[in-house]
Amino acid sequence: MDQNDSGTSAQGGIVLTPAQLRSRKARSIAIGCAVGALVIFFYALTIIKLGPHALDGGW
Repeated sequence: MDQNDSGTSAQGGIVLTPAQLRSRKARSIAIGCAVGALVIFFYALTIIKLGPHALDGGW
């Protein structure tokens, strides 16, 4: 994989530095954790709004 002076590879893609790759991974993990926390929050909120008999299964 050859790299020229403009920071792109011979295939035309952008080559990221190791620091940029670490930053991207950390950002992806943070976004994933935030989405997971929202899912848990909305699930808990739904159970709370349905009331104490929501988990009984007596529909």
